[in-house]
Amino acid sequence: MTPVDPDSLDALIKRGNAQEASGNLAEALALYDEAVRLAPDQGRPLLNRGNLLTRLGRHAEAEAALRRAYALGSTAAASLNLGNLYLRVERLADAAAAYAEALQLRPGWEAAGFGTLCVLHASQSPELLGAIQRFLVDYPEHPGAKRMLAHLLNTTELSATAPEQVLAAIDPQRCADPRLLLLRASAATTLFDHEAAMVDRRRAVELTPTNLDVLGNLAFASMTYPDTDGSVTLLPLVRRAFAATTAQAPALR
Repeated sequence: MTPVDPDSLDALIKRGNAQEASGNLAEALALYDEAVRLAPDQGRPLLNRGNLLTRLGRHAEAEAALRRAYALGSTAAASLNLGNLYLRVERLADAAAAYAEALQLRPGWEAAGFGTLCVLHASQSPELLGAIQRFLVDYPEHPGAKRMLAHLLNTTELSATAPEQVLAAIDPQRCADPRLLLLRASAATTLFDHEAAMVDRRRAVELTPTNLDVLGNLAFASMTYPDTDGSVTLLPLVRRAFAATTAQAPALR
């Protein structure tokens, strides 16, 4: 077989990527098909073809292309893309296995880690909350994980319905999100462990010392449970909240 010019192959795939990004999917697929014909023993053209076929809803063809790419050595990328395909068609166990293999082949891979979160979310797994927390420790600005967390906190009453689960899932020593700490505090309150709840609220204030919602939560708890050991004094909290309000308010002109 005549050796393939890598520059020609790369240019062909890039043209396909550009057509796909512009919404010209038929043109993109034709370019990927040409790339596969040019280099049938390489995984990269098949990866691009498989991803586009997934997008087009041609799932059986997509799976065949991605499995072929895997067999040709593009194992980590093919595993990730197979995970995306399986997630799309709600083959959640297969998706979880594919993302797990991608992470095994490329430890700490952000895309595969988020894919795992998507599987947990789709399956309504009780492990989701803890998994999001651990993911955000490594990728604190990941927009998809942050949206997933916000949705979870806004649509569930976990602290009331499953407080033990919340306490087990959220590690207060590693948690960097004050919302999760307040959720943990609420769960502890449900279990009448007001001391632990106050510790979590104070930690949330340490993370965001000018956040009005966090300060208000701690101040209200201090009034409601004044006998907790080392409870904070309300007046400094009110002063801090007022200072934060002044700093955040727009100037009147």
